[in-house]
Amino acid sequence: MKEEKAPFKTDTSVVSSELVQAAEMGFASAQWQVGDALYKAENYGQAFYWIDRAAQKGILPAMVALGYLYLNGLGTLVNEKRAFQWTAKAALKDDPVAQLNLGLQYFHGQGVDKNDNAALHWLRLSAEAGNHDAIRFVAFFYENGIAAEPSDDVAFKWYKKAADDGDIHAMVELGHCYEEGRGVAADPIVALDLYRRASDLGESKADLALGYLYLKGSGMISPDPKRASEYLQKASIEGEVEARRLYGEMLIKEGHDMIAAFFWIKLAADSGDRIARITLKRFGPDYTWALAESHMRNLYGYVIGPAQ
Repeated sequence: MKEEKAPFKTDTSVVSSELVQAAEMGFASAQWQVGDALYKAENYGQAFYWIDRAAQKGILPAMVALGYLYLNGLGTLVNEKRAFQWTAKAALKDDPVAQLNLGLQYFHGQGVDKNDNAALHWLRLSAEAGNHDAIRFVAFFYENGIAAEPSDDVAFKWYKKAADDGDIHAMVELGHCYEEGRGVAADPIVALDLYRRASDLGESKADLALGYLYLKGSGMISPDPKRASEYLQKASIEGEVEARRLYGEMLIKEGHDMIAAFFWIKLAADSGDRIARITLKRFGPDYTWALAESHMRNLYGYVIGPAQ
């Protein structure tokens, strides 16, 4: 076996010297393990070298990783065509992650001409293998009529499949289906349960959905401003832009803490929320970020998120 000594001293603080030695002796599996460890340690330059070596020898996860590194310019220059080539090789070997990535490259036209039909083909293959991200994308395609006839029924089935498998993002999407009656009879109580489950598992978009549901009410669920405020505040702290605007609007309506209202509205506006940008004009020149920063530090002990 040909020796493959790296043109640098491999970082042995994150991987054993024995494994590095095996990689330098040309063992493909060791090269992948070294590359993977370096990638996780965010040493992308060295990671790229070893992952490339392993991919060239046909190690499947290395092929998937190499496509990702080329696509995102990690340890190398961005090269969408090479990313597509390596991802396609791995996808043809039935790797679900590679199939997902290939579908997204076709969808976004990265390294290949945009092709929604090809995108759906590869995303469906990945979804059928159980990849939750792919399942949600397939549902999105049917929901929006991309490369297929629009079908809320089909979208609902895919969201349900992922949610039943425990995917918290799909739980939120499935909750929207029940709340709005898309692909299933409207049932806000079921939606509420799905949002709560996802919230308990740490999904910030579930907190936003709960806040909005309690804010507006739906069916047998009456508006509950107190709960709406609690969930919207939580989602705001977690970084949900729409929640920041809605929570800021609630504070304006209550009139109790206009400085906090300014804080949240400005954060939403700075993140591109158009309604927040309009609402921000309601605040006079006395409302400054320095004032809001000081006020929120006193309330929370720290300032949440940046603002210009």
